[in-house]
Amino acid sequence: STASGPSPPQGLLAGSLLFGCWQGRPMAASSASYGEAGGPPGLAGRGLAGRARLAEAVGGGRYRLWSGASIIDASRPPAAREERAFLKVTEISKMKGQSLVCAQNAKLIAVNLRYIAYAMKEGNVRVINQNGQEMFKLSSTTQARILDLAINGTGVATKEQGTMLICTDEKAHVSIYVLDCANGRTGEERTRRSELVFPMDDREKPLRVLGHPTDNQVFFTLHEAHASAWNFARLNGDQPRDNRDAKSFLTHSVTDNLMRRVTCHARLSVQIQDAAVSVDGHCLAVLGADGCATLFRLPGSSSIGG
Repeated sequence: STASGPSPPQGLLAGSLLFGCWQGRPMAASSASYGEAGGPPGLAGRGLAGRARLAEAVGGGRYRLWSGASIIDASRPPAAREERAFLKVTEISKMKGQSLVCAQNAKLIAVNLRYIAYAMKEGNVRVINQNGQEMFKLSSTTQARILDLAINGTGVATKEQGTMLICTDEKAHVSIYVLDCANGRTGEERTRRSELVFPMDDREKPLRVLGHPTDNQVFFTLHEAHASAWNFARLNGDQPRDNRDAKSFLTHSVTDNLMRRVTCHARLSVQIQDAAVSVDGHCLAVLGADGCATLFRLPGSSSIGG
């Protein structure tokens, strides 16, 4: 709680995603102002956070806040006996001899109503059914370290709600796993695999991936200074697959022609720091290195590419 919090950003842009490109219209030209530092202050940075005091825990999950600015560290106070009963811990996997490191704001674990998925070494993803009765591993073609992981769909085994896992790795590949969409005895056999192969150019290779909260056929890749929305249904279409090899990948080299057919793009003049999709799936917010957030209105998957 702060007595005088950061000023709201003034540099937002409104735009629309139409005909293969995002068009932005500036609503205000001034930039955001945060405290004394001129940028969003971290806990150890300048501005309000530099003058903040540690809040006093008074029990029951409550804190006494100081005037000006306070820092709440929920890990400091000991948990009461009744609080411990609120949480049940179940060990689902042991990562023997492994450690995972991800980039800022990236994710190496993803969850929906049916599955828990997490990255492992050598480009592998462990998938666990939340009923505890099935666990399987999915492997990429590169065996490269995974940088980011996202999940689409609620987990219901239908075309509209089915589970899709999207991963990007150090070799500029995006691996796409569609679960429960084929016949097979195991989860691995019931998974269909596709991959996007990007150029190893610093400006073009994907650094992050985002899922879509309502449309499991749409996902996003974030690059150094642009974001792309991908229409998975248009990407794969009805191309035939060899059902004899359940582990085969349908590989797409990312070319200008492919991107015109299945993507739309948003380009910034500065490096992208982070991005998020609104819970209704109508907007994409992109944060640039200049401290400005840019908002884009998103259409349905049928309007992406073409």
